[in-house]
Amino acid sequence: MATWAVKRDDGNETNERLIKRWKRQANGSRIMPLVRGLQRFKKKLTKRLVRQAAQKAGSYREENKRKAFYA
Repeated sequence: MATWAVKRDDGNETNERLIKRWKRQANGSRIMPLVRGLQRFKKKLTKRLVRQAAQKAGSYREENKRKAFYA
């Protein structure tokens, strides 16, 4: 979950390039939405919403399985 960006040894990497590379790694690991979500209080999901999310995920799973089989 942690991302590391160390300045490269070739001596040609600028600080701006290093920051851009770190941002790409952080966004690729999907850690930023998690960290931003922890900054604010969020209510627990109700049973109904949990069930709806599970049904939606199940339908996506079935659809992807079907696509993989016929692809």
